[in-house]
Amino acid sequence: MNIILIGFASSGKTTAANTLSQLTSLPHVDLDRAIETLFERDHHRTLTIREIFSEVGKSAFVRLEHQAIQELQGAQFTIISTGGHAPVDPHNRKLLKQLGTIIYLKAAPETILGRMRKKGIPASIKDGEAGLLREWQFRDPIYSELSDLVIENDGSTALESASKIVEFCSLEETNNQGDTN
Repeated sequence: MNIILIGFASSGKTTAANTLSQLTSLPHVDLDRAIETLFERDHHRTLTIREIFSEVGKSAFVRLEHQAIQELQGAQFTIISTGGHAPVDPHNRKLLKQLGTIIYLKAAPETILGRMRKKGIPASIKDGEAGLLREWQFRDPIYSELSDLVIENDGSTALESASKIVEFCSLEETNNQGDTN
């Protein structure tokens, strides 16, 4: 069984996935890193996820994202953290559902904005705070419908979120190193 973490950008997916990986000894694949690797493989250049989006544009980025998810279809017993947009595409939703148990790490727009202020609002979000709120309102029902479990993580640590996932998925904790948050 794979565990797929979805949610808005800055909702804590990667941090929770890293903590979950430590708790269970399951490998973690970050979809953004997989897209960067795919881009590097195909273009022989190394760019960050934000640079890729800015350079190739939304439609080409969505194709890369879909390709990365397709390449994960053979994964077994893996924790996968997606980018915030991945579940928005209906084709990706079908692939993600086939891939494993989907956990939505839900954070309020105010929480997300506070976290984004530290690293910047993604290029895919237009119009700053107003655009972020519109996107959150659009994506929240998609994430909720797709997920097998919703974890409200506004005030939770990565360890608390990971522990809820361990319990829900009936996983065994093998290496409790504590909170990485």
